[in-house]
Amino acid sequence: MIMLTGATGTVGRTAADLPREVGEEVVAITRDPERAGLPPGVQVVKGDPSHPATPKEAMSEVKGILLSPRATGRGIPKLLSLAAEHGVERVVLLSAATVAQPAGNPKFAAECKAAEEAVAASGLQWTVLRCADFNANSLAWAPQIRSTGVVRGAYADAATSPIHERTSPRWPYRRV
Repeated sequence: MIMLTGATGTVGRTAADLPREVGEEVVAITRDPERAGLPPGVQVVKGDPSHPATPKEAMSEVKGILLSPRATGRGIPKLLSLAAEHGVERVVLLSAATVAQPAGNPKFAAECKAAEEAVAASGLQWTVLRCADFNANSLAWAPQIRSTGVVRGAYADAATSPIHERTSPRWPYRRV
């Protein structure tokens, strides 16, 4: 079974389908199960991943976790400790390219770096995905474009290659 934190976010919601496509069961931790709107077949558990004691009962069969630092906040070390105690084998962290290529909000990069360090120190097998831009991020400019017809950003000359949430990350778990 794969556990998702941040399951109702842009990437997490899409990631809920990927393990199921290869025969894995999925449990999603969410603060508001009634509004989660996750696909049929995803087990939805009420909990707050930033307060790791709340999803404890859902971890009994979990082998891997997709960890969203935005959903778990400062609770990451405790969540990973709890995961190790329950026999979770692997964690995949959704981090940011700004850890290695500083740009943007320094606080965001520092939070992602702290999450990476917690994952590396967890004793679990781990993978860190340092993402840059998802297609959905483009929607952040929509109100500005609608109201002014112009996009104003701190990095006007920056160029990235946005990726669609559905194609990345490809889930690293495969049934054998």
